[in-house]
Amino acid sequence: MPEAIAICNNEVAFLAWRYESKIENCLGFGIYRINLNDRQADPIILPAWVGFRGEDNRRWAARRTTEWPIQKFSWRDLTIKNLTGIAVNGLFEYRIVPMVGAPGNLRERNDLEVRTNPVLLTYDFGGAKVFFNRGIISKQGLVRKITEPGGTPNYGELARRIRIKDDPLRMSLAGDMIDAMKSLFLRARNEGGRCYCALYELNDDELEQMLIDPTSVSIILANANGTTYDETNKRSRALLRRSGVDIVDRMLKSNHIGHNKFIVYVDRSNIPRTVLTGSTNWTSTGLCTQTNNTIILESRELATYYYDYWQSLRRDQSQEPALRQRNAQGNRTIPIDNQGANVKLWFSPNTKLRTRPKAGMIESKLVDICSERGMPSDLREVCKIIASAQQGILFLAFQLGRPSILDMIGYARDTKPHLFIRGAVTDPDSVGEYETHLWHRSDGPIDFVHPDNDIIHAAAVRDNYSFWIKELLKLPGAHAIIHDKVVVTDPFSPRCTVITGSHNLGYKASYSNDENMVIISGNMGLSAAYATHIMDVYDHYRWRFKMQNEQERTWDSLYRDDSWQDKYYSQTSSYRNDMDFWFNR
Repeated sequence: MPEAIAICNNEVAFLAWRYESKIENCLGFGIYRINLNDRQADPIILPAWVGFRGEDNRRWAARRTTEWPIQKFSWRDLTIKNLTGIAVNGLFEYRIVPMVGAPGNLRERNDLEVRTNPVLLTYDFGGAKVFFNRGIISKQGLVRKITEPGGTPNYGELARRIRIKDDPLRMSLAGDMIDAMKSLFLRARNEGGRCYCALYELNDDELEQMLIDPTSVSIILANANGTTYDETNKRSRALLRRSGVDIVDRMLKSNHIGHNKFIVYVDRSNIPRTVLTGSTNWTSTGLCTQTNNTIILESRELATYYYDYWQSLRRDQSQEPALRQRNAQGNRTIPIDNQGANVKLWFSPNTKLRTRPKAGMIESKLVDICSERGMPSDLREVCKIIASAQQGILFLAFQLGRPSILDMIGYARDTKPHLFIRGAVTDPDSVGEYETHLWHRSDGPIDFVHPDNDIIHAAAVRDNYSFWIKELLKLPGAHAIIHDKVVVTDPFSPRCTVITGSHNLGYKASYSNDENMVIISGNMGLSAAYATHIMDVYDHYRWRFKMQNEQERTWDSLYRDDSWQDKYYSQTSSYRNDMDFWFNR
């Protein structure tokens, strides 16, 4: 019996489906999006940009998936907002139908169609609002907007346009993120409250203007990258000071950074009410050229903890023992809705030592790793969550260092080879270290469970060929591409967990940085939203990663026969096992 599933957040929907056996003469699937808010509206056929071998699409013009069908068993609807014009809170379902016949003469096998569950395009998940940007710039559609035919992508044009308020390119990359980050300032001005901000990087003109309000804003602004010169924040720092804003310079020494990116909203009665946190730096690149998330949590108790932390940062000179000892205590579990979801909060630095020991993680069972001497308290809790995963672990990260969650995930994979593991990082070295770990701890090749890479790094198309032209991976001088710091475990289970915040998920963050980490349990809608974001980023980079690392054209156009299905139904294939994650809950 075929079946399908859809999950969604505020920007994209992710679909997966399966059939028990190969469909003869099937050249892929057409996908229809059905608007359940308007039963009279015609279904929209999702677009595709890559055609069959021998065809051409130099203009990168979209065709329907009923003409250029999807030759896989999962897909991302990246046009759920662009083409429909539907605002957040649109309700949709998807119809997936096999397309049989020959290129240019396809017909639908309606007797084999399958429909997904309804999904809600929203950022609101009951006590938590979460926003994801679209900051992937290694995209064919984007690069064609800033490149002459046959030319080289214009880095300068992209850098210029993402700084211009309301520029269409800036807005398409930032998505709802700008409005989310401005929302608490507007609330403070309307209600007479105040925003207490702890920021690492600040240079975006539009966000900067929201901060220029001495009556409702207080800021702790760190020195970006731990440098005393602090080129990133220099102009904004001077402007805020000239404007009379209450600003505290948090200038930490080299290798120690004030890495927070949070706001606490305090009402006119001086009661903390709301927290905004996540991975997004207050820069045009943070908004537009990196993948990021921002989460807003409504909780008086949670906001009080953040407000107290903010005040302790203001008093602290250089991550002194009193600050570290207080952070090491952690905080109790805090309800965030009336459905049983809760959040636990950790702040950094939270170790007695100011820098992590050189000794690496011990080679032992994961249960021993979780209790390793010297492991910071916050990462010990993360380790236990990873160790307890039953279905899957999904994550995004920037530069992890070692030890980090990759070590923990490697040990979890050793002991539970059935786990569905998908992750993407900026740092290629992290992927190499993970694969080396698997090689040394297995009796066979590293792909003995998942033949398609379960952990990848960001990559881009490097030259012009077939349907494709050279892409941008990052702006010159930039470091971050995937900048989220997110782990999701068992997202479709009541025991689901989301770990997010500013913490880079490695030892250095706990030992040396000002950080905050929230661990949210029991909110399945929120977990699915984060899982959607992770799969969106992972799926985008996976083919590019394989092409870069295997040094060959792994795929560039659609098969003209049904042989594309063979890998999904091979007796030795693990693709069926992967489907268990989406359907056997």
